[in-house]
Amino acid sequence: MIRWKIIIIAILIGIMITAGCISPEGVTAKEVIRNVLNVYNGGEITSYEISIDGYITLTTTNSSGTSVVEAPSNATGVVDIINIKLMREDRMVSPLHPETESHLLVYIIGDIIYTGVYSGEALAWTNRTVGSMFPESYPFDEWDIYSVLELYDGLRNCSDEEIIDEEIIGSVECYVIQAIPDFQLWAQKYGFEWEEGEDNFDAVFVYWIAKDTSYIIKVQQTITMDMSSIYGIHGGADTIIQEQFSETIFSDYNSPVTIELPPEAI
Repeated sequence: MIRWKIIIIAILIGIMITAGCISPEGVTAKEVIRNVLNVYNGGEITSYEISIDGYITLTTTNSSGTSVVEAPSNATGVVDIINIKLMREDRMVSPLHPETESHLLVYIIGDIIYTGVYSGEALAWTNRTVGSMFPESYPFDEWDIYSVLELYDGLRNCSDEEIIDEEIIGSVECYVIQAIPDFQLWAQKYGFEWEEGEDNFDAVFVYWIAKDTSYIIKVQQTITMDMSSIYGIHGGADTIIQEQFSETIFSDYNSPVTIELPPEAI
């Protein structure tokens, strides 16, 4: 059975970051993260846009050789925190079915999520109350996930942080923080099962944090996992290695936004 820990890591790895080196200005990574959380908790952020690009690569090795399948994904969205509204459009390909693309249009208006699934040019809509994708102990619901606000809130779970560089993104001067997640700590905090060493994986997250505002400007997430047991291969020479990468860019913070639900979605 696929454990919740695997699903959480594979689908929503961005919620956990670990992130002390000192910047040239004498600022530590912990101080940068504390400033980010103060901004997030203080309600200073009212709206923003997101753009996400990524891929999942499955590398299968067996007696016949090695094969690689890459499945791209991308998403764009607009988030209105004050009015609890968002619009997000996602395109993704499953690495198990690379010939098929899923195309979704998602709106959240208050406590209702509206999902439109494209079939050609036609959209088939469903709606329901916003809920959690995971067990009750999981702290984030679909609003947090689709709005990627969990990338802010996940900073609460830091255990080891490092400023590795400074970089200008557009015209914004940023601290670059690299983070290696402590999933055992995270699992203990939120009540999930986690057995050290059971699943072979490496994970690295890199956050670009604006020096002047403490807003998150960009996040890159990379995780490599041995998925052999998940796909039914137990030991031996056969392996399936999954690499998941995504880059999320935040822009247009606190700009006026208009999000209107299409009439046909109701």
